[in-house]
Amino acid sequence: MLHCWRGSGRRVHTTTRESSTSARRDPNMSSTGVAPRRVALRGLLAVAIVAGAGVATVPFATSAYATGGWSPPASVAANIGGLYSVSCPTATFCVAAGGSTDGYVQTYNGATWSAPDDIDAGSGGFDSVSCPTASFCMAVDANGDAFTDSSGTWTGADGVNPGTALNAVACTSSTFCVADDGAGNAFTYTSGTWSSATPLDGAGLNAISCPATPSVSFVCMIVANGGEAFIYDGTSWSPAVDADGANNLYSLSCPTTGFCVAGDWNGNEVTYNGSTWTPFVIVDPTGNIPLNGVSCPTTTFCAAVGSTGNGFLYNGSTWSSPYSIDASSAPNFYMSGVSCPTTAFCAAVDDYGNALTYSTKTLQITTANTLPNAVPVTSYSTTLSAKGGNAPYTWKLVPGSGKLPKGLKLNKHTGMISGKPKKTDKGTYTFTVQVLDKKVKVKGHHPTQNMDTRVFSITIS
Repeated sequence: MLHCWRGSGRRVHTTTRESSTSARRDPNMSSTGVAPRRVALRGLLAVAIVAGAGVATVPFATSAYATGGWSPPASVAANIGGLYSVSCPTATFCVAAGGSTDGYVQTYNGATWSAPDDIDAGSGGFDSVSCPTASFCMAVDANGDAFTDSSGTWTGADGVNPGTALNAVACTSSTFCVADDGAGNAFTYTSGTWSSATPLDGAGLNAISCPATPSVSFVCMIVANGGEAFIYDGTSWSPAVDADGANNLYSLSCPTTGFCVAGDWNGNEVTYNGSTWTPFVIVDPTGNIPLNGVSCPTTTFCAAVGSTGNGFLYNGSTWSSPYSIDASSAPNFYMSGVSCPTTAFCAAVDDYGNALTYSTKTLQITTANTLPNAVPVTSYSTTLSAKGGNAPYTWKLVPGSGKLPKGLKLNKHTGMISGKPKKTDKGTYTFTVQVLDKKVKVKGHHPTQNMDTRVFSITIS
């Protein structure tokens, strides 16, 4: 068997509803199966498939993107070394974590991301974060430590396995979490205390998922580099079960004990029905493209992200065709995680420091957050755009959200920002724009109107 890769680094994913995490993996895996920390090689390499492994294909349904869609990538953490995990318990609260030297976290409030907060100096960065609620999160780092967030205050470090990178963490509450590492050990967190290591698979463990409603035999699941799955029943771990031949499994999401989806290093997914695993299905037909993150808030909706910046949606029976949602991440960077608290909202991050969101809003602003730079006393023009709803659109600045540079105005009919910045105006200006569509009258009901907002910035230099 030839174990080769395309993509690299840490692939981490958390979602809530169920709590799940996909762990980072590096392309130059050692002969023991334990991945070294962050390797820069990102090349297309050969892959051998286990003889006899089941292969299935599905039709790719583009209708999954018929309404709403992904926002353009927004640079929210450009100088920290990348984002490797995101966890959203609601559509108005997410936490992203990452960093290459220090461990950084930042929060999303439903409209904007905070600046990265360095809470873990010299650790090598966070690999995974899990937030079962908006008042509690757990993050694990490359030094084997864990940090907890209680209502916005981070504390740590707790030495879970000092000196060994923790790949993933998943929490169902503030009193229970599961973590794993690249050496194949699992750890449980109960009421403030971490357990000692439980060896499961020497080839290394990756993704973890814990359904919101556990059963007596299924509390959490872990998938491993060799394609195996392990189930924790609250007391002990099951023996390894072959889930995907010898294909390394990167991502995992279990909204219920009777339904799990796992993504592998070849762009395939396998599903678990409560007792058995299905033969793998090709999600990314380009091949050899790891599915680094998957998140399923229900059994009829999943979102997955891959190394080339593609996104995929699952509707309960089929996966959508590849859809480029983050071209900036390819070919030298990769999408690292996705989290969907509901079928109407997801957040995703990449290792270039970008974040993007998925929404099924009828009306959606499609212009990227960072607008073209302007020069003082020089004509400037850029036009905001939107999709969906009922044209024509009306644009306006949200009061109290910031101002345009002096000399620039927003045309409420066209969405064009134009004018000449004043000679003395330099720096970055941040403001929020709202778009409204035409009101639609429905007999017997109040008129309906759709709205969307987005934060923008213009730098004058």
